[in-house]
Amino acid sequence: MNLIKLVDLYHQSEDLLKDIPDCPRKEIISRIINLHPELQKIKYKAIISEILFGNREHLTNVFLSSDAIGDKIELFVLFRMTYQFKSLTLQDLRDEGIDLNENKLDNLKQEIEEIVDGWIRDGPISYLAETTDELYRDEYLKTEYDLIKRIWHTYALLSGSFEITFSEIEKIADLQSHLTRALREGGSISIAQLQRVVTSLRASIKKLSSQNIIDYLESTVNDVKTYVDNYLQNMDWSSQKIGEVFHSPFEAFTIQHLKSVDPSINLAHEKYTALPSRNFQVDSLIERDATFKDKIDKNQDVIQIPGRINMITIDYTFSSKKDIVLGKCDKSYQSDDRLLLIVLLGSKNPNTVQKLRENLADDTDIPEYSKGDKYVRIITMEEYTTFLTIEYYDFADTFNEIIELSYKIFRSQSLNFDRENIYGQLSKYWSLAVDYLAAYDDDAWVDKYLPQT
Repeated sequence: MNLIKLVDLYHQSEDLLKDIPDCPRKEIISRIINLHPELQKIKYKAIISEILFGNREHLTNVFLSSDAIGDKIELFVLFRMTYQFKSLTLQDLRDEGIDLNENKLDNLKQEIEEIVDGWIRDGPISYLAETTDELYRDEYLKTEYDLIKRIWHTYALLSGSFEITFSEIEKIADLQSHLTRALREGGSISIAQLQRVVTSLRASIKKLSSQNIIDYLESTVNDVKTYVDNYLQNMDWSSQKIGEVFHSPFEAFTIQHLKSVDPSINLAHEKYTALPSRNFQVDSLIERDATFKDKIDKNQDVIQIPGRINMITIDYTFSSKKDIVLGKCDKSYQSDDRLLLIVLLGSKNPNTVQKLRENLADDTDIPEYSKGDKYVRIITMEEYTTFLTIEYYDFADTFNEIIELSYKIFRSQSLNFDRENIYGQLSKYWSLAVDYLAAYDDDAWVDKYLPQT
């Protein structure tokens, strides 16, 4: 095609949007149209709308409407444009009068994705947190961005619509904070969020019949696990970050162990309830019924449990900081019928543990009913092992491996160690745990004690 013809097509594409005032929304549509002469030939906005949004009126009535023209383009809308075009076939385009061969269509799909990705990273409106390290600018938040885009596309496939918003995904996956927060603020995606994504996708897989979609969801789960593995290998040491990853293995192990003692023992994990408090989302819950008393209570002497207690709530933490440990008493995890166990993970100095217990007993900010000598206990990992009578059952070796791993990681902040091996083991335990927890949904019993009406 000669230069004159190319110039004519460019002006034709400009004429298509001449009634739209200059703005970022117009700019990105223009960039896409000008990627290829076949797109520049398009004479009707309805065709552009169809190939980018799957709807002939959306471009004019929504995306470029007077109400939206000055608004920032939401991230899910940009992803929608990418994946809507990627879903098109040669016949779809021929039906719209666009003549391409297979190779040119594949190239155009890639170019449109690059346009959108580049817009998100370097466009006139910021979607990603800024970095002062220009040397690594192109890689900054790339793994987070790629995984979030993959998660969005996965839920779009599940919903059967590229119109799904991140708010809708967060509701489906029961996320307690925004999935895109890592992009806006910089940093890694919450491990707790990713665990909920895995749980949600595993639940969806059980209901699907399409093997292609099942395979895609399994691939997304593997992408999440790869992200966590890389996160562990590259993160700066932090007791909070380590604890976030360790939660799942301890939650899964507690359930597995007690179910092996007696399958009728009722347990739950990360059970979110609106009552008694919107902060109520404790790591593990155990019903203290007749079976638990018979199989566990009477065989341990670590904890004296008041007679009225019918539920044990458990919160795991690597931290030894007073404000963090005692802060767990402010979430309604304990009452006159609920005992809270705060389990200190990793190696702890006995003097530190004793001081925390004294702080708990002396803290006047904690309501009287929740005093440490009544409805809250601070215990070490060794005491937790004894409390659950783990040493007498099949899971003792596995639990000891997890404990020893936590000691190694806790000491690793000041010692030379085989990071790849140690964190590789933690990644393996996390992966096994999230798969187990995703399949475990026996938590309806909690409503008997914490009714949500």
